[in-house]
Amino acid sequence: MAKLLSFHPAKILIMAKTYPTPSSKYIETCCTAGITEDGKPVRIYPVPFRQLKDDKRYKKWQWIEAPIAQSDNDSRKESHKIQFENIKLGVTLGPANQWTQRIPWITKLPRYYDLGKLSEDGKNGTCSLAYMKVESLIKLEIKKADHSKHSKEDLEKLARNSFDLFSDHGDLQEIKEILQKIPYDFYYHFTINGKDQKAKIIDWEICQLYRRCSKEHPDCWEAKIQQKYFEQFKNFDLYLIMGNQNRFRYQFMIISVCAVPRKQKSLADERQMTFDL
Repeated sequence: MAKLLSFHPAKILIMAKTYPTPSSKYIETCCTAGITEDGKPVRIYPVPFRQLKDDKRYKKWQWIEAPIAQSDNDSRKESHKIQFENIKLGVTLGPANQWTQRIPWITKLPRYYDLGKLSEDGKNGTCSLAYMKVESLIKLEIKKADHSKHSKEDLEKLARNSFDLFSDHGDLQEIKEILQKIPYDFYYHFTINGKDQKAKIIDWEICQLYRRCSKEHPDCWEAKIQQKYFEQFKNFDLYLIMGNQNRFRYQFMIISVCAVPRKQKSLADERQMTFDL
């Protein structure tokens, strides 16, 4: 018998959204992370984002209101399920090129300086959402993915575009375009406190940039991505929002790249936060 979840209303600022993955129940889902209005990190999963109707589709840096409950199959304290049919969209925090309103919320997350320590704390259950502020960006590595095509099992999940699946979720709609498998992986190499570090990027935005560039510029898509995520961003203050996986809690990836023009520094970021580790 399924556990009865205890939902409660919450107001959440969306800070990260990962590229969707195939799902046996919802065809495809994505993981969303953010922070509640009282400063608590929160992960929302699963969300069948592309199946949501337009009035439920939230953007990064947008406030939403919805009932959430502690996950019944994920013991990480930040992990919650959401009644996505009851999502109410709120205001977006600041224009796209203005970060002074956003940085104070990023710095409410636990701050880490070393991926090794973050991995250790993820494994022991201390932390599953955090941020790191890059000291210097060394390079963006783009490499062919180990599995560059959908598996047979994933294709079967993605092919199940039937309204019958949504009978108990009236606010979901049919997906008109099958989820594209991104055949490349993206990694940032960077330093913090003089130590070289490396992490994989799974932010929806870099995957969407690949999809657009590979279609519009098939002969130079890689240069286009390098131009933005390395050549441009190396001159920005980079705040990397990090999240781990339920199955592999020691493994943290970049779920949101926050590139802040250096002239837009916030006093909140310069303070020694009580969460610094």
